[in-house]
Amino acid sequence: MEKILNIKKEVSTESHSEFQTANQQLDTPFCSENLEVPVSATERTNASEGNFACSKCGTSFSSNLALLNHEKTHSDQKTFACAECGRCFMDVKSLARHEKTHTGIKPFSCSECEKCFVERKGLVRHEKVHTGEKPFSCHECETSFSLKANLLRHLQIHTGEKSFACSECCGRFRANSDLEIHRRIHTGEKPFLCTECEKGFTTKKELDIHNRVHTGVKPFACSECDKRYSRKAALNIHQRTHTDSKPFDCSECDMCFNTKTQLVGHQRTHTGEMPFACSECDMCFRTNQQLVVHHRIHTGEKPFTCSNCDMKFSVHWQLVSHKKIHTREKPFQ
Repeated sequence: MEKILNIKKEVSTESHSEFQTANQQLDTPFCSENLEVPVSATERTNASEGNFACSKCGTSFSSNLALLNHEKTHSDQKTFACAECGRCFMDVKSLARHEKTHTGIKPFSCSECEKCFVERKGLVRHEKVHTGEKPFSCHECETSFSLKANLLRHLQIHTGEKSFACSECCGRFRANSDLEIHRRIHTGEKPFLCTECEKGFTTKKELDIHNRVHTGVKPFACSECDKRYSRKAALNIHQRTHTDSKPFDCSECDMCFNTKTQLVGHQRTHTGEMPFACSECDMCFRTNQQLVVHHRIHTGEKPFTCSNCDMKFSVHWQLVSHKKIHTREKPFQ
């Protein structure tokens, strides 16, 4: 009996030792606090050191599990579907995180402001905005970051590394999150819907900017005049009117333009291209804006209203011209 007990003890000790060894081999960054850092950014080693190489891009990894997680970025296979909206995910943890967005429950609130978060890690990240803490510094430059994931992504600027490849086109990206957003171009997916007008957007940032149309918020102010804008890009374009800067030159003639969109529209005068066709008649236009203005002839839409009377106009310049009646301005004398 004593002999049998000793044998069982030896087997139990060996099994526990084997389990510890296997557990150490399967150690991945998902066991650390850096949950959202791409595996390829943390587990990647030099090709000479890594034992597990990706057959698609040649990237080497220190463990087989890290390689398996990386290989998912080359595949469109997403087996975990959300029952609410149909979006699919590569693993059950990502699905669980997403499902919380449908409940609207955000139990983690910031003590400094009124912002709330679905997960505690989101609150921890946000709190560093108030403290200004940026413990992760780049050894190549003096830039510092509040999150290690942001530092790892920044380091790829110096190395030029883009490990995440799109299976539909030749696009490559520094982070898996950037690849996921890019893929929506191919799928047409627009998961972020406006609650006011139901318009869809590919990213939450685009939705937040769009919401300013409904709220009237214009956080970007011109330092030269009193004009304000909802987008920083619009402010940058406006500020060129003060400096008379026109950085976009036409290669066919000497004309310069304030924006690239204006340049592209102008270049079509040289090529004769008119890609924007009206669905109501046979007319075609060089720019989408010209088509939008023209389409108001068919719809009767007049979005520009005079603040002094009830007259409405289909284009802005007509309103500007009309207002001179009220001011008695006579520019052409």
